[in-house]
Amino acid sequence: MSGSIPLLVVGMLLFGVGSATNQQSRYAAADLAAPHRRAQALSIVVWSTTVGSVIGPNLADPGAGVASVLHLPRLAGAFVLATVCMALASVLLWAWLRPDPLLLARQHQDADRQPESGTSSQAAHVEATKEAGQSQAGTVRAGLRHLRRAPRAAFAFVTMVVAHTVMGAIMTMTPVSMSEDGATLTVVGVTISGHLLGMYAFSPVVGRLADRIGHLPTAVAGQVVFIVSALLSALGHGSVGMVMAGLFLLGLGWSFSLVAGSAMLSEATPAALRPGVQGTTDTAMNVVAAVGAGLAGPLMDWIGFGGLNAAAAALVLPVIVFWVFLVRER
Repeated sequence: MSGSIPLLVVGMLLFGVGSATNQQSRYAAADLAAPHRRAQALSIVVWSTTVGSVIGPNLADPGAGVASVLHLPRLAGAFVLATVCMALASVLLWAWLRPDPLLLARQHQDADRQPESGTSSQAAHVEATKEAGQSQAGTVRAGLRHLRRAPRAAFAFVTMVVAHTVMGAIMTMTPVSMSEDGATLTVVGVTISGHLLGMYAFSPVVGRLADRIGHLPTAVAGQVVFIVSALLSALGHGSVGMVMAGLFLLGLGWSFSLVAGSAMLSEATPAALRPGVQGTTDTAMNVVAAVGAGLAGPLMDWIGFGGLNAAAAALVLPVIVFWVFLVRER
């Protein structure tokens, strides 16, 4: 309303904070889930994002109606609706998400540990408690310390960071490449919708698969899907169908990696350390993806869209190498 770009940037920054908080909610779903259903519980929360991702872009016209009633600029209506929705979500969480899932999970973990007299279990508990105390001075340092000591947690960390970076880089540049090839905005919109469908709609299926065959194999399967996606998009220059298929698989590979990686991270991290480790992972995931998306433009200008996809496919190699290392360590 004021025409202030700095104020708009600050507002969008705060929306980003809300989005980051929403991403953490998937871990809350896993805190109280039985170990054999952790990925499925987490995936349902990820799947619920499908509703918002489909409805959200279509709120422009209803928002314009709201803006007209409130005598606001046309585009301000969508922000009014978003503000109301986020306020309602905050009230619902504050009123009904009690007791806190993480605190309850810690209580259950302590109760399960009390009858145990094994020295190894007691030592692990003491170490976790010690690290949790140290995390008060800096959860990022405590999280990184745990990731250095726990290979499975580190694998989950690398998997999610790479997946988010690959997804962000390719998704950002696909509309540009399609527009250069003459695709209409409608076709580009349908392609992005297909990508969002791959990201979120099949999450429960991915979660069930991860619980059935294991988090590690599911995460690796996501890397294979990424490679197939990059191949289709790279070879589909001028072919809308192949690019659509590639971007759908890009979203599906991200879903495999995020669901399996998040469940694996929770499983490999003591309850006392989870907030620091999970927050550190999501921070790294988003920061590295933002850098990757920023570099994607100059990189595509240099080596083309096919080259960008090849570079993205190469990024999954560290995950595959890490997987081989974990298998050999068993």
